[in-house]
Amino acid sequence: MSIRIITFFLLMTPLLLFAQVLSNNGLFSVDFDNGCNPFEVNITPLDTFGSGAPRFYFYGDGSPETTSSNYTYSSSGTFELISIIGTGATTAKDTTIVNVYDPTQTNFSVEKCNTNGIVVTSEEQVYDSIRVYFTATDSATLALGQSASHHYSSNANQSFQTKGLYNGGRENCTLFQHNIDPVPALTTPTINTASVKESCRDFFVLELEISGYDSLIEYQIEIEQASTSIVFTGKINSAQVVVEDIPYSKTEAQYCVRISARDNCTTSIVQGQSFCVDINGLSATPFSNLYSSYTPSAVFINLDSVRSGSLEIYRKLGEEGTYELRRSVQAAHSDPIGSLAREYFYRIDYVDSCGEVLFSAETNPPLLSSRTLEENNYNISYTDPSSVFSEITSATYELGNATTVGGPVTGSSFDIALDPLNGTRQFLQASVVYQGGPTVLSNRITYKYKPIIHVPRAFTPNGDDLNDTLELFGLPTEIATTKIYTRWGQLIYTSTEPSPGWDGLISGSLAPEGVYMYEVTFEDSDGAKVTQRGTFALIKK
Repeated sequence: MSIRIITFFLLMTPLLLFAQVLSNNGLFSVDFDNGCNPFEVNITPLDTFGSGAPRFYFYGDGSPETTSSNYTYSSSGTFELISIIGTGATTAKDTTIVNVYDPTQTNFSVEKCNTNGIVVTSEEQVYDSIRVYFTATDSATLALGQSASHHYSSNANQSFQTKGLYNGGRENCTLFQHNIDPVPALTTPTINTASVKESCRDFFVLELEISGYDSLIEYQIEIEQASTSIVFTGKINSAQVVVEDIPYSKTEAQYCVRISARDNCTTSIVQGQSFCVDINGLSATPFSNLYSSYTPSAVFINLDSVRSGSLEIYRKLGEEGTYELRRSVQAAHSDPIGSLAREYFYRIDYVDSCGEVLFSAETNPPLLSSRTLEENNYNISYTDPSSVFSEITSATYELGNATTVGGPVTGSSFDIALDPLNGTRQFLQASVVYQGGPTVLSNRITYKYKPIIHVPRAFTPNGDDLNDTLELFGLPTEIATTKIYTRWGQLIYTSTEPSPGWDGLISGSLAPEGVYMYEVTFEDSDGAKVTQRGTFALIKK
């Protein structure tokens, strides 16, 4: 940036104060014909009618005629000032135009420099120029695009003032004050993360997350591969920096980014530290941190944000299912699901702003499926999650409700047994921890524990006080109905009292030796009715 400094010398002030603007016919002059509201105008007669001739003035703002040659406008606008000199046949008329403007805030940019310096650049579009007062003895008048610099004696909070000026106008516009904290030395931001995304075919975007920036310092951002290119010059106002349409090669092994500070007082550069990133197959895609995980009501899919184009999310149920479009998004997404037990797989297409599928990737959370071995015992099939993270630190499962048991997931399957102490409803879920990455959760399978009561295989009702009754063991509640049938299905015994059990009598006589069937209907801990059937032997000895 070239710096043009225009110094306003106080010695020029008397010359400006005596500037005069002639009327159309030269019969009078005004000291100024434009300025800010309120605006004072002073008329000097230049006619040859003599000092005794009557003179009347119309100031054009609706006020009545007056003989006063001094007037203050109290509203903005363009006014025709009229002077009428003399009376009767010996009169003359003359006019001039007066422009009165509402004062507005001055427009400029300010940048910090080394050694407590600042640069002010006019961006003024309303005033013809602005005057910058750095101190009582250092000021500059700047037209649009012109700059002036000043160095303060310390980095304590400082101030400067600005005022708008109109060419040839009275310098009565509002004086605005501005505060600034200079810096002894320019510093450069720290780059925390850097990524390059291909937002359209061969169109690349640089995304940075930075800290330690100053919104009043001008920076330049460079990207280096085989050659170095300056991709941005200007101020930074956010920790998230996006630079579009950068030169970039996907075939290079890495790229480096550097942010430097520009000292526009001296046009020197304060170099920043390089931040280098190794390039892999997903470096320029929205999938650099892709993974998926079940949540209590959805499957969360982690995606990078895209500024243009869209991420089309497809889902299928089970490995053999068909992908169906779920949603178009531009960032990470939670896909609502109806059942936490179902196994979902996802494909994400990145459709660029040109409507082309630029990249595609697939992901799935850890997945569990269940096969019954016997009552309350299951074989579990396990599928590893699919993501960009390659190294799994641990894979474990938890089973239970009130309390949980668990263990490592070994291979593609393992067996579980429901614990009666954990109630009727029990849950199974696996979690996977990635090395240097997230922890992801599987689908959650819900089991209903079926209580199994113990009925002896045989009893001997012979009166020796040993195994004389058919007792029921393990009932979850005392609410139960027991029925005994002969081997031909004849009902011979019914009781709603679980204890002491059947004593082997039918109508007061001992039943014949042989095999009998039982049916026990009872309530589980949730109040649901459960029926268990089986056989036993009555032995006489």
